[in-house]
Parts: sequence; structure tokens; C-alpha cells
Amino acid sequence: MNWYISVVTNSFNFSGRARRKEYWMFTLFNYAILFGILIIGEMLQSTFTISNVTLYPIADFGGVYFVLSFIPYLALSVRRLHDTNRSGWNLLWGLMPGIGGIILF
Repeated sequence: MNWYISVVTNSFNFSGRARRKEYWMFTLFNYAILFGILIIGEMLQSTFTISNVTLYPIADFGGVYFVLSFIPYLALSVRRLHDTNRSGWNLLWGLMPGIGGIILF
């Protein structure tokens, strides 16, 4: 959990390096929290009807968490590329379908 907290505190730090363990521990906790939110949201999914409109109040928490964790994940990915002696701009290769992931790998 300390790895997750250290990444969140360095959310806007795009310089420096991130070791392999820091990257994978953050990724593990990030996905665990996201899936936990989604599972709990599905379990607690209760409908409220107000004026014939059905509202799902818990359904959007997964999306909110994803948006809030995107910048720390982006900063961590750039720092991880720096640790492998590549520029953070190489992360843009991932936007190319198919070959982009292979180039990053």
C-alpha cells in the first residue's frame, strides 16, 4: 500500500525514475481498487424512482475513480520509461493500434 500512496503523492512529478516494483505494485492496487468499486457498485445497485426516472447512484463511482487515478498512472508510466532510458514521449506509441504496444514492449 505504501507504493500506491507514494505514487499518488508524486502525481504531478513527471521527472525522475520509477522502479519496476513501484510500477507493478501501483498497477495491482489500482486494478484491485477499481474492480472492488465496480463489484460493490453492482452489489449495492439499487434503483430509486423519482418521477418515473430510474437513478443508479453507485454506477458512476468506477468512472470517477478511473478519472482521478489517470494522472498518477500517466506520471508513473513516464517515470517508468525514464527508468528504462527512454523518453516519456514514447508513451504516445501506445496510441497506435496494434504496433504501438509492441514498440513499447
